[in-house]
Amino acid sequence: MKRKHFILRLVVWTCLFCNIERTAAQFFADPPCLNQTERIPLFPADRKSFCIEARSILLRREVHGTIPSTIGVFENLHQLFLELNWLSGTIPTEVGKLSELRRFYVYRNLLTGQIPKEIGLLTNLEDFRINHNAFSGRLPEEISALSKLEHLTAVKNPLLTGGIRFSELNVSHGGVSFRWEPLHVALFSQEELHPRNEFDRLEWRVTLACEDVGVQKVSVVKRSSNTSKPERIYAFQGLPASERCSLDVAALEGASRYSASFWSTHKEFTTLPLVSNSPVKRKSMFDMYWYVFGGTAIGLCMLLMLWNSLRKRGVLACFLALFRSALQQAFSQIGRSNGQWESPKRNLQESIGPVDEEETVGFIQRVHR
Repeated sequence: MKRKHFILRLVVWTCLFCNIERTAAQFFADPPCLNQTERIPLFPADRKSFCIEARSILLRREVHGTIPSTIGVFENLHQLFLELNWLSGTIPTEVGKLSELRRFYVYRNLLTGQIPKEIGLLTNLEDFRINHNAFSGRLPEEISALSKLEHLTAVKNPLLTGGIRFSELNVSHGGVSFRWEPLHVALFSQEELHPRNEFDRLEWRVTLACEDVGVQKVSVVKRSSNTSKPERIYAFQGLPASERCSLDVAALEGASRYSASFWSTHKEFTTLPLVSNSPVKRKSMFDMYWYVFGGTAIGLCMLLMLWNSLRKRGVLACFLALFRSALQQAFSQIGRSNGQWESPKRNLQESIGPVDEEETVGFIQRVHR
């Protein structure tokens, strides 16, 4: 009897526990999405999904794997907190589609690779924390254009470089002058991570390597605390023209919790040529023929226009009349001297016709006027 009661009680408690678990699961389930949209699985292995209109995603000590490329569909996202997880791989380039993102935390994970330059598309980004990972390569210079960025933490990434950039680089045919500065002022937002005055007192190694002149190294002397801040500007002169060179600037020793390699930058350039090296284009015989044909055609057109103009104004007829008169006088003198005037006069009248005396007189009057 007692055994039957025990079994009955066990069945009742089991049913009750299952009902409570089902009720708790329904209570703690994700709320339904607005506008009847479906939930997008972000980390399917950990059963994490979010509404497409979500404005905040918070996953701390909950997810594994990699950041999926589907992160780009959450275009209304303002906050993305993925810190303190076991995430590996790289940051996908699709994060550049999150134009409304304000805060982006991925610190204390296992992320590797380079930081995508699409981060520069997040124009509303205010806080970006990527410290305590294994990122490599250079910080993209597009970050320097983020005007709203106030906090940028990148410590404890031993292979990460690019904390400085060239603000000026003037190349001539005989040298180069340059100035460098921090990539973004947001790197100094937290005094406990990197005080600004320590950066100003760093000692720098400037290395110029060219194909002909070899390698030159220059160290900028560290300023003391009583002097003004260093300008961090340098120049190389006496370089050959049209020379390919590379320029490297790096800190000699680390400051605060950043590695020395973090404060480094690299640039390749070519000095300007003394004279343009563009080849002179020689004119072919075909081009010369075109020039002769064109000039001849233009000259014939001008002569034809002059002929028509003189003919319309009657000037040509006047010149012909004067020419006939001059011929008559010449033959008249010849005839008088030889006593043979009638025959040349008759031949002249038969060949060129009678002289228009009125037209000749009219032309002479117009010339005198």
